[in-house]
Formats: sequence, C-alpha cells, structure tokens
Amino acid sequence: MKSIFYAIIIGLLILGFACTKSNPQPSGADNATDPAAATDDTSSSTAGTENPVPPFPVPDNTTPPVHHEPVTQMGSLPERWPADLLIMPGLEIVNSNTIADELGVSMIAACKGDASMDDVQNFYMNLEGWNMDTRRPPKTTGDLREFMLRKSQTEYVGINITTENGKTVLQLSYREIAAQPNGQ
Repeated sequence: MKSIFYAIIIGLLILGFACTKSNPQPSGADNATDPAAATDDTSSSTAGTENPVPPFPVPDNTTPPVHHEPVTQMGSLPERWPADLLIMPGLEIVNSNTIADELGVSMIAACKGDASMDDVQNFYMNLEGWNMDTRRPPKTTGDLREFMLRKSQTEYVGINITTENGKTVLQLSYREIAAQPNGQ
C-alpha cells in the first residue's frame, strides 16, 4: 500500500510537470496568479502531424467546483471520471484522488491486477478516442513504463505501469483544463 501512495505522489508530480510544460509563462511576466494567462496553446506543435489536436473549449457548465484539498476514494473512480477512459478488465481499483482548482481538475486512479505489463500497455495505447502524445514519447526505466495520451487540447492522461509483489500496478493521472474566462 505504501508504494501505491508513492506512485500517486509521483503521478501528481508528473502531472504537474506536464501542466508546466504545456503552459509556459512568458519570461519576466508573473502569470502564476492569473488563470486567464494559463492556456494550453499546443496548436503550433501539432501542425503537420497525422492527428492534430483541435481546440476544445470546456463549456462553463462543466467547470468543477473549486476545492484545493484532495478528495480520496477507496475502491472506486471519481464521480467525474471520463466514461471513455476505461479501466482495463481484470484490474481492481485500489483508490482514486481528485483535486480541482481554478485551472481545471486532476484525477488519479491507482489499480492493480494479474495482467502483464505488456497487456496493460497495449490496452491503453489502443484505447479508442485517445492518441499517443508525441511530445512525450513512451519511456521505460527499469520496471516502470510511462506514456501520455491526449483526447484533446484540454484533456490528457499520464500512464504509469509497474509491478509490485507479483501484481501489475497501473496509475492513470487524468487532467482536464477548464475553459478560461477569455474564451481560450
């Protein structure tokens, strides 16, 4: 259980890094407190690719309530978990965590099961409606596999797969960026 906790913390760090990389701040500008200044402008990086990511504003009525404290659930997915971000059959949800702020919502699901790491990786790399984020190529370090999938400019998931005590452990770190007040 201790390593699952560490996996969740690592996922939050990776998710935070991905948000920082996709939301660069102009040098000399202090936009950290201005939610309208943080955007996910990746349109130039997808030009000429096979599956460009179209702009996808989130309607105002789907903006989550702001609560800066994480909400943890044991054995189930968060209430707003995307219906098309499936949990591979045969994996058990150990716990999940949700945190929302002015810029969007982050959700993490930790799962474990008997499926092989290859089977879990293949399942998620072929998940309908989600595409490999080519800006973050898959990475394997020892017994840890990491990759990122995107559904749109505002929705992505970081995926970590490892093993613990003979079980495969999966962590899904989902991020949805909220619509900005200026419509971006």
